[in-house]
Amino acid sequence: MILRLRNLKRSIFTELAIPASKSISNRCLIIQALSDKEFEIRNLAPSSDTILMKDALSNDGSELNLQNAGTTFRFLTAYMSLVGREVTLTGTDDMKRRPIGPLVDALKQLGASIDYLEKENYPPIKINSNKLHGFKASVSANISSQYVSALLLIAPCLPNGLELELKGEILSRPYLEMTIALMKEYGVEVAWNSNTLMVQPQKYIAKNTVIEGDWSSASYWYGLAALSDEAKITLKNLSTKSVQGDKVVAEMMKEFGVDTIENGDLVIKKAKDFKPKENLSFDFRQYPDLALTVAVVAAGLGVNCELTGLHALPIKESDRLQAVCTELQKLEYDCSIINDNALQVKASKPILEPKELVNTYQDHRIALAFSLLNFEHRYLEIEEPDVINKSYPNYWNDLKEAGFDLKFYD
Repeated sequence: MILRLRNLKRSIFTELAIPASKSISNRCLIIQALSDKEFEIRNLAPSSDTILMKDALSNDGSELNLQNAGTTFRFLTAYMSLVGREVTLTGTDDMKRRPIGPLVDALKQLGASIDYLEKENYPPIKINSNKLHGFKASVSANISSQYVSALLLIAPCLPNGLELELKGEILSRPYLEMTIALMKEYGVEVAWNSNTLMVQPQKYIAKNTVIEGDWSSASYWYGLAALSDEAKITLKNLSTKSVQGDKVVAEMMKEFGVDTIENGDLVIKKAKDFKPKENLSFDFRQYPDLALTVAVVAAGLGVNCELTGLHALPIKESDRLQAVCTELQKLEYDCSIINDNALQVKASKPILEPKELVNTYQDHRIALAFSLLNFEHRYLEIEEPDVINKSYPNYWNDLKEAGFDLKFYD
């Protein structure tokens, strides 16, 4: 399926409810599974990743296909090892190229028995029925914060707790802080001293929860506001007091003329006649999911922009670093990769009528980010538009309600 997207007005005035955070939803589902008492989670994320997580936790089959859900795969690897369940975890070909080795190594230090079924350090894996009994482990923190979060979530349920050494530079630190904040909400304390995390044996306290809106999803509306001539967008179920690190997008987008007003709901506006600086730079080591949004906004506005700290992008749902550069170049934006971990976007004049489709690489964030560029072209055609189901299934409907012209065809 292909989506043709247009909005020739270059303005946007709308009000919408941002979908619930899948990052928070997935963490809460693991905590719920580990709690001695039942509690209710309301407003779970509608994302396919969260649906997979919920279904897998209630599925007693011997093999679970977790598709390309990275967080789900990593969290369940730790959870299944804790409960001593014999199960095979597998996924799509893209999932099979995403490393799981650092997490498996840490779990083995705690007594897990896990086998690689195809390629060393990569899915699929078979978890054997050994229960965890260790106390000390170390894990690489410079590849994915999800390895650390997976271990933290099970830590209070280990017989002797956990002393976890973080090796290397800590990437995506805000996601670790989110995990620790959520654990605290459920009564579990985590001590963080330099590169060591300590969790004593504790019990999660049952507590009914309402999941807040997702700041990563909100970033696309910030991007639309930035690329418009005039915008007023009201976002419900969102707060700048969020535990999510991606709320920093509100500060980043000030550089592109987007202001945020919080008064119950969140209102974002495009400042009239705003001219961004000619040269900007951003470091995304702690906020990798915002990189694509900023890259396409900078390209669309013709701003010279250097995006650094992109080490994690090649092992996401696609090689996002290569993908964003390739697709921007197809639309005749000036974009180049620097040292395999940075992106340089330079002011350029894009083609008005694209000759090629935007390839999504089966990656939701590619589709979502490139939809922002519809203001800069007479139309934009995006392949596999359904990939957004991974995080924001209602996005195309929300765009339609905001006045965008969408046509789907085979």
